[in-house]
Amino acid sequence: MYIAYIDVHSVHSACVMGKRSTGGRFNLDEPWNGKLDDFCAAHFSGSAKEVVQAALDLFIPAELRRDKATAERFKKLQAQRRTSAKSPKG
Repeated sequence: MYIAYIDVHSVHSACVMGKRSTGGRFNLDEPWNGKLDDFCAAHFSGSAKEVVQAALDLFIPAELRRDKATAERFKKLQAQRRTSAKSPKG
């Protein structure tokens, strides 16, 4: 398994000091809830939301490169989301 070492702050630059939130609101099972809480306590931003966003910014592109079928489905779903976001609400 290949693990890339990336500066997370360059991937997700929204890490600013903010209100500390915990992983409990994400309904994570253990051990992930504890890992997220501990990382947020140790990390200077302290924001579970920002940690999850940064993790998704790394995980999603890696999975899409690995799994072409998922990439195609994701691309279609994203296009549908953009289209529905542009259409006027009735």
